[in-house]
Amino acid sequence: TTKSHNNLIVEGNVGIGTVSPTSSLHIIKSTPSITLETANNSNDPIINLKSSGAITSEGAQMWYDNSIGSLHIQTTYPNNAADIVFHTATGADKSTGNIRMVIGGDGNVGIGTTSPRGKLDIVGNTDNDADFLTIQDNDPSAGSHRPSIRFRSDTAQIGQIASLDNGMRFSVGTTEDSLLEIKNGGNVGIGTASPSYKLQVTSADANDDVAYIHHDNASQTSG
Repeated sequence: TTKSHNNLIVEGNVGIGTVSPTSSLHIIKSTPSITLETANNSNDPIINLKSSGAITSEGAQMWYDNSIGSLHIQTTYPNNAADIVFHTATGADKSTGNIRMVIGGDGNVGIGTTSPRGKLDIVGNTDNDADFLTIQDNDPSAGSHRPSIRFRSDTAQIGQIASLDNGMRFSVGTTEDSLLEIKNGGNVGIGTASPSYKLQVTSADANDDVAYIHHDNASQTSG
């Protein structure tokens, strides 16, 4: 151990609460903790993980943004090849197995895959009786559950799929007006949210053709 000005340099492992440290810093205590506190609120406490080169060449950082209270995690590899990878236990130290989620360097997120093809890519095996994606509405009011998926441009909603208590509803545009309704009893409605038949096509305009069936075989007739 050497001391140079205000720096303490330790060659070897450091043990706190143990005389046999097995890593660079080894803490044994009933409730161990480490605190990084900035003495100036304009600065952010940070943890760097890096190779022997500059942090901007290869490494990762975790820091707390004092200005807005956000926690940041990032890789600092200078291109989009570096991913952030989440694992669960494998029984091995620093194992590459059991990867559960990946945030790709290009921003894509993969669950069950290490090569996500889109902004969110979920891969699994339905033979295991596992849901791929669950959207749940915990509204306590009876008959008012409506979990939904909304599709938007950068300025407005362009469509929606809503799951109601008694069926599914498909709509287009900024409203939730039903264009296609599938009831839990099997009835399908086009232009109506309350189909009374297996297929019911309804139009508010009496001059509209409500159904048109066409084929390209000239020897046949359409009905």
